[in-house]
Amino acid sequence: MQWAVPPELLGKKPSLVFHVIYKNHSQEEIIYPIEDRSGMEVFSLLNDDYRDKGGLLTYHAEIRTKNGHVYREWTHQLWVHLITFEEENKSEI
Repeated sequence: MQWAVPPELLGKKPSLVFHVIYKNHSQEEIIYPIEDRSGMEVFSLLNDDYRDKGGLLTYHAEIRTKNGHVYREWTHQLWVHLITFEEENKSEI
């Protein structure tokens, strides 16, 4: 992931927030603080992690300021918010 932001945004303590959904339908949110006007971060999914999660299904990335304002966002074309259900305790049925 690569970014370039205006200098005035740096005073608002921005972060790159990366939401990932893996092929096994698990989810993760990774936050990278942005300390320079431009930069790059590499997201790795290798070896056992890759085998366990089945690979990357989709992602959503945004540059968010400290107060929660979204400056910019990017969404993969397959991005959706997963609806998850807690499994009911069968002994209660």
